[in-house]
Amino acid sequence: MNEFTLLSQKDVNTHCQGVNVSEFSFSNKDNLSERKLINNFIHSKYFIEESRREVIKNFTGEGSFLRQLFEIDFVKLSDFKTINKKELIEFLDNFDELNHPFDKNIFNGLKTSFLESLKNTNSGKFYLISRKWFNRSDKRIRQIEYDCYDYYFLIIWTDETNKILTVSEWTFD
Repeated sequence: MNEFTLLSQKDVNTHCQGVNVSEFSFSNKDNLSERKLINNFIHSKYFIEESRREVIKNFTGEGSFLRQLFEIDFVKLSDFKTINKKELIEFLDNFDELNHPFDKNIFNGLKTSFLESLKNTNSGKFYLISRKWFNRSDKRIRQIEYDCYDYYFLIIWTDETNKILTVSEWTFD
């Protein structure tokens, strides 16, 4: 059994675009592979509940927020692409899902801040999943959220040395 503890969470939101980065410490008592550890994480309450943005976790008023895009019960780690840091940077640099220059500038600002925080990571592998790779009728997708998000992707990685798992959720609604 893996245990995860939320260490920190950083939300950056600008004009309907946002990046949420949540860091968890973990114990790997069963000495699982990185893939199995991440698969356990994405199907756990730690991902489903604790990695949600603080504004959503603390909301007590009427109304609701968009949920995570993916119906996680149907998502497998094999749905994620495994990439290295260079490929992750290329994905962000070549991101082409925005048409308006204003939106592109905001995305680039979020990207710059995110890449700065990535400089100190010891991870060689990143797991990426994007709304763009699915269609609306896919059972792994929540249809209402699919219609509302212009883009949505997750990046997950571990730092085995320091026993830290990080999940980054990127949204534009």
